[in-house]
Amino acid sequence: MKFQNSERIKFICLIIILILVNLLINRPYFSSLKKINNEFISEADLLKTAYISNQGPQQTLNKYQDIKKQLTAYENIFLKEGQELELIKELETLAANNNLIQTINLNPSPQEAYEDIYKLDLRLDLMGDFFDMLNYLEDLNELKYQLTVKMLNMDNKTNKVSMSLFAKTYWLYDETKKN
Repeated sequence: MKFQNSERIKFICLIIILILVNLLINRPYFSSLKKINNEFISEADLLKTAYISNQGPQQTLNKYQDIKKQLTAYENIFLKEGQELELIKELETLAANNNLIQTINLNPSPQEAYEDIYKLDLRLDLMGDFFDMLNYLEDLNELKYQLTVKMLNMDNKTNKVSMSLFAKTYWLYDETKKN
């Protein structure tokens, strides 16, 4: 089947008309859809950025809450002003439980370590059996307070051992007295 020239021209004209109709009707429709799609993508990016930036304060608040829960545990390792007698009683109890003679010297002049924390020097002079001294040191390590041993001297005198222990104790300032 052969097309004649006039039919070919009609067929080509029909195709051209369909293409023009397609371009004239569908093209603006597709370009408006593409524009709307780009607007949605831009808005989604803005929302994502806003969401991420709002996560920062929320994460900071969550971290603060976690630290606040742990703060009490950390504060308990420091002595507070007014607990000097409690510390001395605990040290005397440790010495008595381990059959040791003890002299305690707590230096009253504080050295500032940090903003709310200060250090006091502590010297413990002990006399007794060597194994009792070891037990005392283990018990001292179990104290709930932060105590840093700086120097430990031991001397053997006859059948007794003497020990001098130099340490730092850490204290929290009383917030009511600071202002």
